Amino acid sequence: MHKWTADEIQGFRKSVGLTQAQLAERLGVSPNYVYLMEKGVKVPSKTLRILLTYVVRELIEQTAIEEGDSSGTNSDTRGLQET
Repeated sequence: MHKWTADEIQGFRKSVGLTQAQLAERLGVSPNYVYLMEKGVKVPSKTLRILLTYVVRELIEQTAIEEGDSSGTNSDTRGLQET
């Protein structure tokens, strides 16, 4: 199971554009708790490490679906503009 360091938590959150409050809501903790994990004051419990992994997978899948939809839309639009 992944350990989730403070830098990884903050890096992930920022890379997907979530605020501390948004990540906290997904994890079922307070925004202050996310802040403390990102500062290395609190270490995520086993349950939180599992939830973090789940949230990462969920957001990766969501992004892949959105990018797939976007590229399909762009391809269709390009095809319409060419004719």
